Amino acid sequence: MAAKETVTIAVVDNLHPFYCNGSPSAYHSGILPELLDIITDYSGLTFHYITTSTYQEAIDLVKEGKADLLGYYLDSKEAAADAGLALSTPYISLNNIIVRNKSVIYPSQALLPGL
Repeated sequence: MAAKETVTIAVVDNLHPFYCNGSPSAYHSGILPELLDIITDYSGLTFHYITTSTYQEAIDLVKEGKADLLGYYLDSKEAAADAGLALSTPYISLNNIIVRNKSVIYPSQALLPGL
Protein backbone atom coordinates (compact mmCIF):
# COMPACT_ATOMS: atom_id res chain seq x y z
CA MET A 1 0.00 0.00 0.00
CA ALA A 2 2.89 2.38 0.67
CA ALA A 3 3.76 2.49 -3.06
CA LYS A 4 0.18 3.07 -4.22
CA GLU A 5 -1.25 6.54 -4.61
CA THR A 6 -4.78 5.31 -5.23
CA VAL A 7 -6.39 2.23 -3.71
CA THR A 8 -9.31 0.64 -5.55
CA ILE A 9 -12.20 -0.43 -3.33
CA ALA A 10 -14.98 -2.82 -4.44
CA VAL A 11 -18.39 -1.97 -2.97
CA VAL A 12 -22.03 -2.81 -3.59
CA ASP A 13 -23.76 0.27 -4.98
CA ASN A 14 -26.08 1.93 -2.45
CA LEU A 15 -25.79 -0.72 0.26
CA HIS A 16 -26.84 1.48 3.16
CA PRO A 17 -25.26 2.25 5.65
CA PHE A 18 -21.91 1.14 4.21
CA TYR A 19 -21.87 2.92 0.85
CA CYS A 20 -24.57 5.42 -0.09
CA ASN A 21 -22.90 7.62 -2.74
CA GLY A 22 -25.21 8.43 -5.60
CA SER A 23 -28.40 7.70 -3.71
CA PRO A 24 -30.76 10.69 -4.04
CA SER A 25 -32.23 10.00 -0.59
CA ALA A 26 -28.90 9.43 1.20
CA TYR A 27 -28.26 11.59 4.23
CA HIS A 28 -24.59 10.68 4.18
CA SER A 29 -22.12 9.06 1.80
CA GLY A 30 -21.84 5.93 3.95
CA ILE A 31 -19.67 4.58 6.74
CA LEU A 32 -16.93 3.47 4.36
CA PRO A 33 -16.46 6.73 2.38
CA GLU A 34 -16.59 8.76 5.61
CA LEU A 35 -13.90 6.57 7.21
CA LEU A 36 -11.70 6.56 4.11
CA ASP A 37 -12.01 10.37 3.83
CA ILE A 38 -10.42 10.57 7.30
CA ILE A 39 -7.63 8.24 6.16
CA THR A 40 -7.11 10.43 3.06
CA ASP A 41 -6.84 13.54 5.24
CA TYR A 42 -4.30 11.81 7.49
CA SER A 43 -2.20 9.96 4.92
CA GLY A 44 -2.78 11.56 1.53
CA LEU A 45 -3.78 8.14 0.16
CA THR A 46 -6.75 8.34 -2.20
CA PHE A 47 -9.47 5.81 -2.86
CA HIS A 48 -11.36 4.90 -6.03
CA TYR A 49 -14.60 2.96 -5.75
CA ILE A 50 -15.77 0.30 -8.17
CA THR A 51 -19.46 -0.31 -7.58
CA THR A 52 -21.21 -3.59 -8.24
CA SER A 53 -24.80 -4.81 -8.22
CA THR A 54 -24.16 -7.70 -5.82
CA TYR A 55 -21.94 -8.55 -2.90
CA GLN A 56 -20.54 -11.59 -4.75
CA GLU A 57 -19.52 -9.38 -7.70
CA ALA A 58 -17.56 -7.16 -5.30
CA ILE A 59 -15.81 -10.19 -3.81
CA ASP A 60 -15.02 -11.47 -7.30
CA LEU A 61 -13.37 -8.14 -8.25
CA VAL A 62 -10.96 -8.56 -5.33
CA LYS A 63 -10.29 -12.23 -6.11
CA GLU A 64 -9.61 -11.34 -9.78
CA GLY A 65 -7.22 -8.53 -8.81
CA LYS A 66 -9.45 -5.84 -10.34
CA ALA A 67 -9.89 -4.21 -6.91
CA ASP A 68 -7.33 -3.88 -4.14
CA LEU A 69 -9.78 -4.16 -1.26
CA LEU A 70 -13.35 -5.14 -0.49
CA GLY A 71 -15.02 -2.22 1.27
CA TYR A 72 -16.66 -4.42 3.90
CA TYR A 73 -16.80 -8.12 4.61
CA LEU A 74 -20.09 -9.51 5.91
CA ASP A 75 -19.25 -13.16 6.45
CA SER A 76 -17.19 -15.27 8.87
CA LYS A 77 -13.42 -15.64 9.12
CA GLU A 78 -13.82 -19.25 8.06
CA ALA A 79 -15.71 -18.29 4.90
CA ALA A 80 -13.00 -15.73 4.07
CA ALA A 81 -10.29 -18.36 4.43
CA ASP A 82 -12.27 -20.79 2.26
CA ALA A 83 -12.62 -18.07 -0.41
CA GLY A 84 -8.91 -17.24 -0.29
CA LEU A 85 -9.46 -13.78 1.18
CA ALA A 86 -7.23 -12.22 3.83
CA LEU A 87 -9.10 -10.16 6.43
CA SER A 88 -7.71 -7.08 8.13
CA THR A 89 -8.53 -6.07 11.67
CA PRO A 90 -12.17 -4.92 11.61
CA TYR A 91 -12.69 -1.15 11.61
CA ILE A 92 -16.27 -1.62 12.79
CA SER A 93 -18.27 -4.47 14.25
CA LEU A 94 -22.02 -4.58 13.74
CA ASN A 95 -23.74 -7.29 15.71
CA ASN A 96 -27.16 -5.69 15.99
CA ILE A 97 -28.76 -2.92 14.03
CA ILE A 98 -32.05 -1.10 14.40
CA VAL A 99 -33.64 -0.01 11.14
CA ARG A 100 -36.53 2.42 11.02
CA ASN A 101 -38.66 3.50 8.09
CA LYS A 102 -39.26 7.23 8.68
CA SER A 103 -42.33 7.25 6.44
CA VAL A 104 -44.23 4.84 8.72
CA ILE A 105 -45.90 5.84 11.96
CA TYR A 106 -45.31 3.36 14.73
CA PRO A 107 -47.08 2.02 16.63
CA SER A 108 -50.21 1.67 14.56
CA GLN A 109 -52.87 -1.02 14.16
CA ALA A 110 -51.16 -2.43 11.09
CA LEU A 111 -47.73 -2.63 12.70
CA LEU A 112 -47.04 -4.95 15.60
CA PRO A 113 -43.74 -5.34 17.47
CA GLY A 114 -41.84 -8.57 17.10
CA LEU A 115 -39.03 -10.12 19.09
